[in-house]
Amino acid sequence: MVSNAAKAAHRGDGSDLRNSHSGRGDVSENSAKPINVNQQYRLVATVAKSAREQFRVGVRDYGGVAKCELRIFELDGERNWKPTPRAVVIGLGAIAGIISALCECEARL
Repeated sequence: MVSNAAKAAHRGDGSDLRNSHSGRGDVSENSAKPINVNQQYRLVATVAKSAREQFRVGVRDYGGVAKCELRIFELDGERNWKPTPRAVVIGLGAIAGIISALCECEARL
């Protein structure tokens, strides 16, 4: 379980990620603010999740610290890709461990 201090560190100034999780992957009503995904953001890759959703992996500045952001985008009614509040922000120290764990998951599928 991640401490509140760790969550606060990942949010940076909190201007675009005010997610409050229930642990099931859904997002609380507190995340209804629009997300500015272009602010100091460098897209690295886009990966299809489904016909209506995609993962976007990029690097974003969080209070002067560059972190990896994995965010889900979805198609709106006009067929434009819009960011959702569903995102994971990963600091440099955790990336290698997460990559290793994902590779292990892939091997077990």
